[in-house]
Amino acid sequence: MTFLGKAFTALILFFSVAFFTLATAVHWTSVDTRAMADKRKADVERLNAQVQQLTEMLEKHKAELAIEQIARRSVLAALQTQVEQMEFEVNEKLKNLEQIQTAYTELAQTHRQTEKERFDKAAEVAAQREALTKTIAARDAQFKQLTELTDQLHRLQGNLRTLESRHAAMVSN
Repeated sequence: MTFLGKAFTALILFFSVAFFTLATAVHWTSVDTRAMADKRKADVERLNAQVQQLTEMLEKHKAELAIEQIARRSVLAALQTQVEQMEFEVNEKLKNLEQIQTAYTELAQTHRQTEKERFDKAAEVAAQREALTKTIAARDAQFKQLTELTDQLHRLQGNLRTLESRHAAMVSN
């Protein structure tokens, strides 16, 4: 064999080993697409089941949320009604308070006027009492003077009688 034959043989050997290594590498790294497809199909079915389950849970939660929202709306409406009722009651009580305050103001004015009239009457009564006291004192003084004058009159009448009886006795003697 010539040198050229040996070179071709070595070259063929080298390429044979290289293609063998490449084929082995491709064989070991090759993916079984059928097994992978079956695995992916199982994963897709499992994920579809999860999606279905989650969709059902979502629908269930949406229904619960709708029920809860309806309940909240009804509670809110009831609370709004209570608030309106309480506001009405507060307004009524405020009107009642205003009426009571008006009545109180009128009563206070009447009371002040009555107190003023009572004070004026008390002053008038005190003045009349003082005038009455002075009148009674003057009457008592006049009565005392009348009594003294009456006593004096009776004494003088008694003296007159005594003198007349003396005069009569002297004249008859």
